[in-house]
Order: sequence, then structure tokens, then C-alpha cells
Amino acid sequence: MRIEEEKKLVDRILKDDLNAFDELVIEYQRLVWHIVARMVSDPTDRQDLCQDIFLKIFKSLRTFHFRSKLSTWVGRIAYHTSINYLQKKKLPSMSDVTIDESHYRVVAESDDIGPEEWTARRDLSSIVEKMISKLTPIQKTLITLFHVENMSYSEMSAVVELPEGTIKSHLYRGRQRLKEMMKSLEREEIGYE
Repeated sequence: MRIEEEKKLVDRILKDDLNAFDELVIEYQRLVWHIVARMVSDPTDRQDLCQDIFLKIFKSLRTFHFRSKLSTWVGRIAYHTSINYLQKKKLPSMSDVTIDESHYRVVAESDDIGPEEWTARRDLSSIVEKMISKLTPIQKTLITLFHVENMSYSEMSAVVELPEGTIKSHLYRGRQRLKEMMKSLEREEIGYE
């Protein structure tokens, strides 16, 4: 969404246009879900947390002054709300995720592929998701923001409030860990381990 569109949308919301807030939710629900799903394991808690996040966004929208992109601000609220939730509940960070396939489709409905190819892609997606779930919470979050949400380093830095160098370091370590897991899986498949 371009900055002009964001400003118009926020202005409409601030004028009590509930349809405009629905548009905001539709625009950013995927971003919020990606952040929450990487950090919180319980599906019911995830849904409740997403609702809480959008309620916070609605209540705080008057304080948003376009010093960053709206998506960055929304992401920051989602990230900090998730962190606060984990600290409040004194829960360990998520180590195993059951992913809702509606959010992580490898195969688009328009793809013209056979059942074998569809199954192979689905299996690969499941393997990658399991590997990602073994990363640290910050690595999971940053990999998702970078590769799924296509955020820049500066946008991710604003969301998680870490320096860009630290972001790059976490991404590098996360990718290296994923490569190690893939190599280990390949060795297992061809019988070297």
C-alpha cells in the first residue's frame, strides 16, 4: 500500500469509518498472523492475540504519525504484543508449529499440476516449516518478515527494534542452521547417517 493510500485509510478510520478499519485488517492480517504464528504455539491463543493486536492498533491509530510505513508500525505492535504475551504467561517460545495451510500454501489453486507433484510440494513445505520451527524465535520471525513479507532490513529493524547489523546476523545464522538441517536430511535420505 502506498503512503498516500495509507494516509487516506487512516484518516477514514479516524473519522469512525468502520469499513476502513476492516480494510486495514484485511491488508495486514497476514503480516500479524505471520509474526504471531512464529512466536505463539497455542492456536486459540494465536487467534486471541491477533484480535488483541488489532484492537491495540485501533486504539493507538491516533498516535501514528507516518514516521514509518504503516506495515512497519503494525508489525512492531504485533511483535511486542507477542513478546509481552510470552513474558506474561512465562511460556517458552514456540518450538514446534502446526501451520494453518491456508496461510502457507506452496501450491496456488491455479497451478496445473498432478497429484504427485502437489504431494511432493506439500511434503517439502511441511519439512521446511518443521525446520523453521527449530530456529530461535527471532530467527523465525525475521526469516518470515524477510522471505514471506518481503520487508527490508530497515523495516525489520523498526519492527523488532534491533540494529540492521543484528538483523543481518540473525538472518545469516538462521539460514545457516536451515542449510545444516537440509544437509542432514539429505544425508539421512541417501543413507549416510
